Amino acid sequence: MPTIRKWNIGVDVVSVSRLRKHPVELHRQFYRKVFHPMELKYCMGYADPYPHLAGTFAAKEAVFKAVNLFGQARLQNIMIDRSSASGQPDVKLLQFHPKSSLLEGVNDLEVSVSISHDGDVALAFSLALIKGTQLSTREILKHATIAASSLFFPFQ
Repeated sequence: MPTIRKWNIGVDVVSVSRLRKHPVELHRQFYRKVFHPMELKYCMGYADPYPHLAGTFAAKEAVFKAVNLFGQARLQNIMIDRSSASGQPDVKLLQFHPKSSLLEGVNDLEVSVSISHDGDVALAFSLALIKGTQLSTREILKHATIAASSLFFPFQ
């Protein structure tokens, strides 16, 4: 009998300048289709929203890739919530359709994301795991972020 994996990781990189070339004012339909209103409010609250839009978009894509093993979620139904007191982004799956027999619903899935920026690049890692799996998501994301930084800065 095949082993069923109880966790998955997603990674995405987004160019800030790529989004900057598509201003929100001229591409409202795209931004409204991809971003939740709370995400847009958060990003547009900055003098330069594009690094935040790129980070949020990378996070949504990374979460999408991580949860895909367990079910279906559309980008529009993945919200990166920045309202927590800790300042860490929280993942909210607004609609999720499980396809794994190990899951009854979205409450059985723990999803974390880490976002980093450097210059024109926004990078996000996401880890999705079935609750009860003996892994610390925050610890794994910390190590994954450190490993990813070596991709961009191999000589440090």
